[in-house]
Amino acid sequence: MNMIMAINSELLDLYPDEKIRRDFFAYARSEFSVCGNNINFIVDGLEQKIPIDCELTVIARVAQVNYFPVYTETRIVVAVGGVVSEKCGVVTPGYFFAKLYYNEQLSLFSVDLDF
Repeated sequence: MNMIMAINSELLDLYPDEKIRRDFFAYARSEFSVCGNNINFIVDGLEQKIPIDCELTVIARVAQVNYFPVYTETRIVVAVGGVVSEKCGVVTPGYFFAKLYYNEQLSLFSVDLDF
């Protein structure tokens, strides 16, 4: 197994899809309003109503070591609502993208939402 595949395997073990899903929806329920079976997100100033526990598709898992200041983080990018289409490497999400930031203790500490 080459180094890249070993890193990928480790990221998959540390951040399985179910952990990402659980963390994202726990964050969503704590930061946004829940109305019936939907969560009302505000993304770039626009309200987005999505079904609770809709599909999430992992687009990227990125481990990063920063030297100034010294810390490590892992970013997980997901397509909320799944991937609707992909052309020439450009992915279109069902609703929006979420970038989840994890610390060295594997805890979610921040989330960015974007179209």
